[in-house]
Amino acid sequence: MSSQSSRLQSVPEFIETTPTESLQSRTDSLASFGSLGPPDLVHLNKIHLKSQLRQGSYHFVSGVDASSSASIAAYMNLLTYDLGRSEGWFSGGKQTWKIESGTYCCYNAFSRVDLRVDVRIPGSVESYAVDSRGLKLDATADLWTEAYLCGVIRALLYSDEEAYKIVGYRKLNPVDGIEAEQKFLDVAEKLFFKAWTLGSEPEVQIANSITNYLVSALLKYGGMSGRYSSLVNLFEKLRTRDPEVAALLAKTYIDMDEEVRAIKLLHETMQQLPNSHQLLDVQAQFLVKKDRRDLALLCAKRAVNNAPSEFTTWARLTEIYISLGDYESALLTLNSCPMFTYHERDAHRMPPPARQHMPVPSETLLDELAERDPKANEVADAALLRLPAPGLRGTFMGAYGLLTKLVGKIGWDELLRTRSTVFVMEEEYRHQKEEPAPGDSGVGEGEGEGAGEAVENGEEGGSVPGIPTINIHEPTDGEATPENGEVAEESGKDQKLKKSPFQHKRLCERWLDNLFMVLYEDLRVYTIWRAELTHFRQQQLTYRKTAAEWEILGDLAARLQHRPESVEAYQKCLETKYSPKAWRALMQWQLERGEWNRAVVSVMKLAVWSARWYTEFSPDLIRAFRLIVAAEGATKVNSVLSAMNLPKDIRTLLNNSDLSRQYKSVGYDM
Repeated sequence: MSSQSSRLQSVPEFIETTPTESLQSRTDSLASFGSLGPPDLVHLNKIHLKSQLRQGSYHFVSGVDASSSASIAAYMNLLTYDLGRSEGWFSGGKQTWKIESGTYCCYNAFSRVDLRVDVRIPGSVESYAVDSRGLKLDATADLWTEAYLCGVIRALLYSDEEAYKIVGYRKLNPVDGIEAEQKFLDVAEKLFFKAWTLGSEPEVQIANSITNYLVSALLKYGGMSGRYSSLVNLFEKLRTRDPEVAALLAKTYIDMDEEVRAIKLLHETMQQLPNSHQLLDVQAQFLVKKDRRDLALLCAKRAVNNAPSEFTTWARLTEIYISLGDYESALLTLNSCPMFTYHERDAHRMPPPARQHMPVPSETLLDELAERDPKANEVADAALLRLPAPGLRGTFMGAYGLLTKLVGKIGWDELLRTRSTVFVMEEEYRHQKEEPAPGDSGVGEGEGEGAGEAVENGEEGGSVPGIPTINIHEPTDGEATPENGEVAEESGKDQKLKKSPFQHKRLCERWLDNLFMVLYEDLRVYTIWRAELTHFRQQQLTYRKTAAEWEILGDLAARLQHRPESVEAYQKCLETKYSPKAWRALMQWQLERGEWNRAVVSVMKLAVWSARWYTEFSPDLIRAFRLIVAAEGATKVNSVLSAMNLPKDIRTLLNNSDLSRQYKSVGYDM
């Protein structure tokens, strides 16, 4: 009995140990879903035509039209044609297995129920809803409408998220043309003011009608397709019900280069809503883009005053202070940022499968993904693997990005001096508490510089002062801060003067202390790498790293705002190993610099990788192809692709990524 004939030929599958265990696991997990929910689950029951042996399997999918049981039944029917055939000569290539029935599960995040469709092939279709207690409910038309919108949002937001990794996850395009777009926008308009119940991105504390997952999906769709006019029509309708939607409308106008209309709209709406932090934030962002940071500062301060509990307003103000060169205010503002606990995307743990089947779409794709050096994927150095920064998420990752911008402007030594100027340091507090005699402190002025010097020279001997709870390495003797000498000099004065260093200083938040240590480790490793590389080049020697190490170093340089060095490391990685992360970073770099021909190659490499792992829909790749077509014209892009002599399978993949003709975006007829 051939097991090959029981498998789907182009869809990943997990074979169950116990029948329907995946459905039971999903039912048990419904109560734990807190926001958008997991991807859709497809469960299949197969039967061997001769022995009547039954087998259960499942896979995950997003992008299927879940607006009715009929559209879901159509998808399930397509799977029957994907079932393998027997390879034995005696069977004549006939099917020995058939799909007897299947269940499609789609989570409705609005009503917190799981819509399910039981399909018998051939036969009946039954639809119903399951709540968090496992009880069956009727599947009403409103539930289907909500489930459809949730499915589109998940497809748009989950498809390119690197941190959300699910094996056996098939990603389809939910909005593949103008008709599908109109359907999506009509439902979005209907449910727009209920979308706050879905939740929002990790940087937003309280979801509302302007900041939620539906808005994130709409803006991402606009950037992907370039169909800004459709979004303008939608937001114009919604603005009549809520004037604050003008913030989204103004963003869309700016994206489509209608800046005059955006400014007029903002001015008009601010007369009605002078305290809207959403409108103020859009203004501040626009003024920064126009190099009017003095005016942007006023808007950002007002936004913070009107929304002091939101991270985004404080982050914008910090960024403006950095660009103005007011680094002390930037550090104080960063210290005031409200930080939120990061919650992972919804997912549910499945029982271990009996086996799994991950079919390869075509051998051509494997040839394109083949590694040039079989030894390239060796384990990276432990010091690189232990870097804490890659584990940052949500607001902590955003705050760390601002801290790296700050250190990129003024350097590590000056950052330490600024830090000790605005914050009460531990040594300061200890000396003040112990009331030492004048000149008895035993510390000098240059210790803050010493910590920076250790980073610059790649030494591990010094530790960052003021953070006693994190011990990445042992501290050296005689460690102190620049202010300790001043405190020692003032310790013999009267009580009022002794307390003066504390009057204009603040306590540094513990999370910011931790980020300073994370930054120190990144800078230390980065400096060692660049020093080693310079030394090897001066000696005309080959500097060798494994592909995994080059990829980590590329990430490190990107975190520290060193883009050219990051690109260099990623290119070294790609010389020996295929890395989707490296290709994605190169693609962004090439798009920013207008290197369109190279960007086409990067898009092709990423499209191949996506197809290998069943991703037929990638908003980032569609957006990249749209930008290339807008800059070069469809005719020239097709000529470049023809000159590359790509295999037919790969050319088909690129055609799937090029939706400029379906969306009628700029350049499709050039």
